[in-house]
Amino acid sequence: MQKYAALERLSGADFDREFSATMVKDHQEDIAKYEKQAKSGNSKVAKLAEETVPTLEHHLATAQRLQAGGNASHDHTPN
Repeated sequence: MQKYAALERLSGADFDREFSATMVKDHQEDIAKYEKQAKSGNSKVAKLAEETVPTLEHHLATAQRLQAGGNASHDHTPN
């Protein structure tokens, strides 16, 4: 909620910059957590986590393009 409140007060380029930075950071953290779960002993959880990592990596790449001043379009869809 704190991050939402901070973003809510921004607009324009300030919002874009903070939003993309937040998305990059969040996706990096999520990928690390999912990769850890993919190596866990629980086979169902590990399988789901392993299958989810490529999607999170794709989302991270999109957020990084936005952060670099690009756009969110992409040439391919994740598996």
